[in-house]
Amino acid sequence: MVIRTTLAALGLVLLASPVNANIFSTLRDVRIRVLHNPPISKKGYDGAYYHKMRSIVICQTNGVVGSNKIVEYTANDLDTLKHEMHHVVQDCLDGTIDGDLVLFDGTNQLVANYDQRKVLQVRKLYDDVPQHIRDIEVEAYAVASSVSIELIAKAVTKFCYSL
Repeated sequence: MVIRTTLAALGLVLLASPVNANIFSTLRDVRIRVLHNPPISKKGYDGAYYHKMRSIVICQTNGVVGSNKIVEYTANDLDTLKHEMHHVVQDCLDGTIDGDLVLFDGTNQLVANYDQRKVLQVRKLYDDVPQHIRDIEVEAYAVASSVSIELIAKAVTKFCYSL
């Protein structure tokens, strides 16, 4: 019980969660905070990456808006975390955390293997932003659906550790 209480105080959950505590440690190691269910959650987001705050926001499916408390992760929460973690990687690829996101997969193989109906849905969702941003988003959705969180965490460490 003491361990569970301590982990809860650190913002971690010892439930049957698909997110290993090491993932949050990896993000902390590169000075990226993960905020769960902050007030911005009420704006209809699943999540967001804020480079200036060095933060990922996760608006959990079953979370209480504004509570800043983590609840057990759903499949959508996990996909959102993976998506936002990939944005962190995209930000680190140019050697700085400055909000200038770069495509990880220059060959577009990840996107080519992603469900093309979903590619069109994502492009339509982001039709009011420049093409480069649409490409960044499509890649992040493709990664979230096809790459393990452990592999994304390794990329975070590889590309962001010294930044």
